[in-house]
Amino acid sequence: MSNNTYSGMTDDALTDIKDAVIEELKRRKAEPKIPVFIVDGVAYKNIDEALIELIKDIEICLKHKDGSLKYFAEAIDDNRPVLGMTFDHWSESEYNARPDKVYGY
Repeated sequence: MSNNTYSGMTDDALTDIKDAVIEELKRRKAEPKIPVFIVDGVAYKNIDEALIELIKDIEICLKHKDGSLKYFAEAIDDNRPVLGMTFDHWSESEYNARPDKVYGY
Protein backbone atom coordinates (compact mmCIF):
# COMPACT_ATOMS: atom_id res chain seq x y z
CA MET A 1 0.00 0.00 0.00
CA SER A 2 1.29 3.45 -0.91
CA ASN A 3 1.89 5.97 1.88
CA ASN A 4 -0.27 8.48 0.02
CA THR A 5 -3.41 6.49 -0.78
CA TYR A 6 -5.75 3.98 0.76
CA SER A 7 -6.35 2.20 -2.53
CA GLY A 8 -4.70 -1.02 -1.33
CA MET A 9 -6.99 -1.35 1.69
CA THR A 10 -10.14 -3.43 1.87
CA ASP A 11 -13.54 -1.84 2.42
CA ASP A 12 -13.64 -3.45 5.89
CA ALA A 13 -10.31 -1.89 6.85
CA LEU A 14 -11.46 1.53 5.62
CA THR A 15 -14.73 1.18 7.54
CA ASP A 16 -12.78 0.31 10.71
CA ILE A 17 -10.68 3.46 10.31
CA LYS A 18 -13.76 5.58 9.66
CA ASP A 19 -15.53 4.16 12.73
CA ALA A 20 -12.46 4.78 14.90
CA VAL A 21 -12.25 8.39 13.72
CA ILE A 22 -15.97 8.94 14.39
CA GLU A 23 -15.61 7.52 17.91
CA GLU A 24 -12.57 9.71 18.60
CA LEU A 25 -14.42 12.81 17.41
CA LYS A 26 -17.37 11.96 19.68
CA ARG A 27 -15.00 11.48 22.62
CA ARG A 28 -13.30 14.82 21.97
CA LYS A 29 -16.64 16.56 21.60
CA ALA A 30 -17.61 15.36 25.08
CA GLU A 31 -14.31 16.47 26.63
CA PRO A 32 -13.95 19.76 28.49
CA LYS A 33 -13.00 22.62 26.19
CA ILE A 34 -9.97 24.82 26.86
CA PRO A 35 -9.64 28.30 25.33
CA VAL A 36 -6.73 29.33 23.12
CA PHE A 37 -5.91 32.87 22.05
CA ILE A 38 -5.24 33.73 18.41
CA VAL A 39 -3.20 36.75 17.28
CA ASP A 40 -1.98 37.20 13.70
CA GLY A 41 -2.76 33.61 12.75
CA VAL A 42 -0.89 32.10 15.70
CA ALA A 43 -2.77 30.25 18.43
CA TYR A 44 -1.33 30.63 21.93
CA LYS A 45 -2.17 28.54 24.94
CA ASN A 46 -0.82 31.28 27.22
CA ILE A 47 -2.86 34.50 27.21
CA ASP A 48 0.13 36.56 28.39
CA GLU A 49 2.14 35.51 25.31
CA ALA A 50 -0.81 36.39 23.08
CA LEU A 51 -1.17 39.80 24.74
CA ILE A 52 2.56 40.48 24.29
CA GLU A 53 2.15 39.81 20.55
CA LEU A 54 -0.88 42.08 20.47
CA ILE A 55 1.12 44.83 22.19
CA LYS A 56 3.86 44.41 19.56
CA ASP A 57 1.24 44.89 16.86
CA ILE A 58 -0.01 48.05 18.58
CA GLU A 59 3.54 49.41 18.83
CA ILE A 60 4.10 48.77 15.12
CA CYS A 61 0.90 50.65 14.38
CA LEU A 62 1.85 53.58 16.60
CA LYS A 63 5.35 53.78 15.10
CA HIS A 64 4.24 53.61 11.46
CA LYS A 65 6.22 56.16 9.45
CA ASP A 66 3.07 57.83 8.10
CA GLY A 67 1.03 57.54 11.30
CA SER A 68 -1.43 55.02 12.64
CA LEU A 69 -4.26 56.19 10.39
CA LYS A 70 -2.16 55.35 7.32
CA TYR A 71 -1.35 51.95 8.89
CA PHE A 72 -5.06 51.20 9.20
CA ALA A 73 -5.78 52.49 5.70
CA GLU A 74 -3.17 50.10 4.27
CA ALA A 75 -4.63 47.22 6.27
CA ILE A 76 -8.11 48.01 5.00
CA ASP A 77 -6.82 48.17 1.41
CA ASP A 78 -5.10 44.79 1.87
CA ASN A 79 -8.20 43.38 3.61
CA ARG A 80 -6.12 42.05 6.51
CA PRO A 81 -7.03 41.97 10.18
CA VAL A 82 -5.43 44.57 12.42
CA LEU A 83 -4.93 44.65 16.18
CA GLY A 84 -7.12 41.73 16.94
CA MET A 85 -7.33 38.69 19.13
CA THR A 86 -9.79 35.91 18.53
CA PHE A 87 -10.50 32.81 20.55
CA ASP A 88 -11.05 29.17 19.91
CA HIS A 89 -11.77 26.24 22.20
CA TRP A 90 -9.90 22.99 21.86
CA SER A 91 -10.84 19.68 23.40
CA GLU A 92 -8.62 18.72 26.31
CA SER A 93 -6.80 16.01 24.34
CA GLU A 94 -6.26 18.30 21.35
CA TYR A 95 -4.98 21.02 23.71
CA ASN A 96 -2.54 18.62 25.35
CA ALA A 97 -1.36 17.21 22.01
CA ARG A 98 -0.47 20.57 20.45
CA PRO A 99 2.55 22.78 21.20
CA ASP A 100 2.20 26.03 23.17
CA LYS A 101 2.25 28.02 19.92
CA VAL A 102 0.51 26.84 16.72
CA TYR A 103 1.33 28.76 13.53
CA GLY A 104 -0.98 29.18 10.58
CA TYR A 105 -4.15 29.07 12.56
